[in-house]
Amino acid sequence: MKRKVMALTLVLGLSLGLAACGGSKTEAPAKDDKAATEQSAENAQTKDAAATDAKEGEKTDANAEQKTIEATITEKKDMMLVIKDADGKEYPVSISDPKAIEGYDSLAAGDNVQITYTGEMSETDSFNGEIISIVKK
Repeated sequence: MKRKVMALTLVLGLSLGLAACGGSKTEAPAKDDKAATEQSAENAQTKDAAATDAKEGEKTDANAEQKTIEATITEKKDMMLVIKDADGKEYPVSISDPKAIEGYDSLAAGDNVQITYTGEMSETDSFNGEIISIVKK
């Protein structure tokens, strides 16, 4: 008899727990449909403005001034090169997509290269541009 009562209590508790957690979510209706519509319109305008800004940023990057440096590779890693220019300054250069750079796999430490890039190279700060091409000399 005790087993039946315990089993029945367990089943009842489990079913109540599942019923409570399985409730559907319903949103409360908006008090003012006009205000909700205006808010949706504002959100859409904000998203459109952000998309426009992003597109303009891409255009700026595409039109960025290309620069060229002749250097020697001192170290090569999967997605990074360390190069030394004629003045002896070393620059770490990160490469976002090595497969996009023709001949990247054949580069090695000690190779003299000509690198075309956008952005700024710095001995102390990380490279903030994009590598356009790397040509062995």
